[in-house]
Amino acid sequence: MADRIRSVLAALCLCGLAPAAHGQAPPTAAEPIGPLTLVDYTDDFDRVWTESQALPEAGRADHFQRRFATILPGFYDPAPSG
Repeated sequence: MADRIRSVLAALCLCGLAPAAHGQAPPTAAEPIGPLTLVDYTDDFDRVWTESQALPEAGRADHFQRRFATILPGFYDPAPSG
């Protein structure tokens, strides 16, 4: 399993270097990409996931959804019908 993870990480690193190898600069986070705004919830996800580790398995998903509802309201709401 560890070898597989190393292989995947190595491939991802090489993909990130490909534009530089062809004389192209990779895009930076500071470059605007139009009207779309990207928001990084990685730290929030990690924090809530870590909190849920101490809970029984049966309650972890509910805890995660409740906590994330305060961070990103509506994300786990059912899709509207119609």
